[in-house]
Amino acid sequence: MLEAGLRHPENWQGSLAIALAFGLETDFAAQTAQLKEVQLTGPDGLRVSGHLNVEQLLDAPQYSGQLTAAPFTLRPWISRTGVKLNTASEAALSDVALTSPVEGSLERISLPRLSLVVDDSTFTGDIAAALDGTQLSFNLEGDTLNLDHYLPGPETAQQASRGLLRKAFAQTSGTLLPQAWLSTLTLQGDLSVDQLLLAGLTFDDTQLALRGENGNHRLTAFESRFYEGELSATGQLDATGNVLEWQLSPSISNVQVAPLIETFSEEEAPLRGRFNLDGALTTQGNRRMCSPATSTAN
Repeated sequence: MLEAGLRHPENWQGSLAIALAFGLETDFAAQTAQLKEVQLTGPDGLRVSGHLNVEQLLDAPQYSGQLTAAPFTLRPWISRTGVKLNTASEAALSDVALTSPVEGSLERISLPRLSLVVDDSTFTGDIAAALDGTQLSFNLEGDTLNLDHYLPGPETAQQASRGLLRKAFAQTSGTLLPQAWLSTLTLQGDLSVDQLLLAGLTFDDTQLALRGENGNHRLTAFESRFYEGELSATGQLDATGNVLEWQLSPSISNVQVAPLIETFSEEEAPLRGRFNLDGALTTQGNRRMCSPATSTAN
């Protein structure tokens, strides 16, 4: 067993006590290694277990195995990377657990059959990422996701410079999205959620697909049941310039007016009926109050 105290010269106060236990078998002639019965424990409920097989140990290490993380609090670990995480809900990311096979190299990691619990949400599928933050792909199915809990609150996250985690959460003051990260990210993401909550609105049976490279990111599909009707949209985000440029083309069909209005008001809606809408919106900026949008609707 190895016991250590980890320190960070800039961000940590004191040291973190962690313990790592494992069995190790190596064959240097064959360039292989096996880590058996791995047990990693640390602060904030960290308990990770699994095993790992390594090939091409001396030349270009490739690994595969199994990884399980018991429920733990992720928030303080993000803070320890140098990122001041700011979410609308202070409890966001306080209950995280996962299990999956793991594959990868020194440049890339993949969780091909992932079962992930994040607070009140459960997801299954696969995630892969480049460790330098330049590539991200995922294909996930989930039961419920309340995005309002994870969006920035009144303050924003501290600027950071390196790695996937830092780039994903780092924001300059007042910004909505990490533009520097998006300008270099290659993205391929598919998400299916039984119920999605965003901006106080409820979307049922939601499916979306994201594709992006070279600073151009596209919402190639968004489909959802929406207040007894249907909502679909496509869109694009251009992060190649100094200012983010947004495009969104929504289509709303047979949506009930009354329950939609009552979502934002405690009083009974003065209107009844259904409405349809086709629109095209464009805007610029990276703040909650950005440049005025231009739109057309039918």
